This record gives sequence, structure tokens and C-alpha cells, in this order.
Amino acid sequence: MRVARISLAATGEPVLHRPMAIDTGAPMAQLTSSGVAIAQHTVFVEATGSGNEGYLIAYGAGSG
Repeated sequence: MRVARISLAATGEPVLHRPMAIDTGAPMAQLTSSGVAIAQHTVFVEATGSGNEGYLIAYGAGSG
């Protein structure tokens, strides 16, 4: 299962541990990502589904 793990850089404290298949609605391929980008309090993850389809998933900071 492909899981997004996001931690605070300053402390290493985990802030997100979530299966990406929940967000795409599709099975995700293992170890296939072109990387991540961070902008405007949002982490963008490029990932590949098991059927070779591509996804851009955005994880933003919650409000409250």
C-alpha cells in the first residue's frame, strides 16, 4: 500500500500518514513517484496508479 508520510522539517514530528489510494480512488503502484513539491502550505505529490495512470495529489494544511 502506497502511503503519504509528511513530517515537520524542524522536529521530525509526523503530521500526515495516509494511504494515497484513499485520495485517488484507485490502487497505487509501489515506489513510483517523480517527487514532491511544497508551496503555499501545501505538499504536492506526483504518483502512479497500478494501471500506469498518473495523479497529482495535494495535501494542504488544515484549518483549526
